[in-house]
Amino acid sequence: MPYPLLATGQDMNNPADLDAVKTMSRPVKPNIHTLWSSEDQWNKAFAANDFDMGLTWSGTSVRNGGLPVKFVVPKEGAIGWLDRYKVFFLQPYMWQVGLWSFQIAVATTLLCAVFGFLAALALARSGLGRTRAVFLILILLPFWTNGLIRVFSWTMVIRQGGFMDALVQMV
Repeated sequence: MPYPLLATGQDMNNPADLDAVKTMSRPVKPNIHTLWSSEDQWNKAFAANDFDMGLTWSGTSVRNGGLPVKFVVPKEGAIGWLDRYKVFFLQPYMWQVGLWSFQIAVATTLLCAVFGFLAALALARSGLGRTRAVFLILILLPFWTNGLIRVFSWTMVIRQGGFMDALVQMV
C-alpha cells in the first residue's frame, strides 16, 4: 500500500485515505502481476532486468549473491504502514484470538508458578541424601534436553555409517 499512497499523495498514516487509493488502484489492477513466488525467481528476474520495480523482504536480495541492490533510506524518511494492526482492531475474530492467546499465557504462567513453587518446596524440605538428589535431577533434567539432543544429533552425524562417514567414503 505505500506505493499507491505515495502516488496519489495520500497520508499513509490515515486509514480514511484508503478509499482514494482503491479508486486509483482498480483501473491499473490488470497491469499488476506476480512475477515471482520464491526468492530464487525474484533474484533471477531482477538480474535479467525483467521488471522495473518490485517488493521483496528486506534481506532477500542482499544475501543472495551479487545483485546490484542496496538498502536506501530516502532523505524524507522511511515509509511504513500500520494496516496490519488495523485488521486486528477491526475484525471481531482477531479480538477472540487475542483474548484466547492471553488466557493461555496467563494459565501457563500460573501453572508454571504453582509447579515451580511445589518443586522448590519439595527440594527445600527434602533432607540430605538420595531423595534430595532425585528431586534435584528431576528439576534439572528439562534444562539438559537441548544439550542432549545436540549431542545425540552429532553422534548420528559423525558415527561410523553416519553422514560424515558417508562423505569421507565418497572422497
